[in-house]
Amino acid sequence: MFDDFGNRFWRVISDSPQFLLQSIGNTLLIALIGFVIGLIIASIIAILKIHPTPNRALRIINRIFDIYVLIMRSTPIVVQLLLLYFGLLASSRLPAIIIAIIAFGFNSGAYMSETLRGAINSIDKGQSEAGRAVGMSYGQTARYIILPQAFKVAIPQLGNEIISLIKETAVVGFITVVDITRAMQLIVASTYDAVVPYLVLALVYFVLVVILTIILRLLERRVFSHS
Repeated sequence: MFDDFGNRFWRVISDSPQFLLQSIGNTLLIALIGFVIGLIIASIIAILKIHPTPNRALRIINRIFDIYVLIMRSTPIVVQLLLLYFGLLASSRLPAIIIAIIAFGFNSGAYMSETLRGAINSIDKGQSEAGRAVGMSYGQTARYIILPQAFKVAIPQLGNEIISLIKETAVVGFITVVDITRAMQLIVASTYDAVVPYLVLALVYFVLVVILTIILRLLERRVFSHS
């Protein structure tokens, strides 16, 4: 099984480097853009949920968001992905990678909304009241006072979310997107060698997560050193 391991390992890396780089790029693209979309969705949900004077319309919107979060958190991402690709967006003619980004963005938004809501609730309410006291609207108070502090508190959890997204993208091959996992599956199918390609796959994910972890720790140090 491990005979001539070094040559087999090098062959996987060197035979199609452009193909591997493109597949890694697809993995990062889906995870990073999905994260940004999710963060925007999560911010909107969290801010609306803690509005001090919710009217009837806002309560209805919050109820809709509650259902959305429940659905996203109660079903596997691969099911959501397949439902979008073969069902809800089947006639949209969107590229598969765009559908994957949408699926991961909405899935991530549901999880991060709870993270941000908890971070916002941990902030002293007096700061919000101080913003209103100087004439700021609720939206301005949320944008300039509440959200920046909430993001700072939530950095570790948000970092965990983006790491999870990178690993969860392994399922996008179900809708024909060639990410790094799908690329290795294709290499296995063409070489009949499963061990080395999948070891390379594990190494790629390991390196990506380690690099991202280092970046996140540096970001945390920078943010908290200026607090």
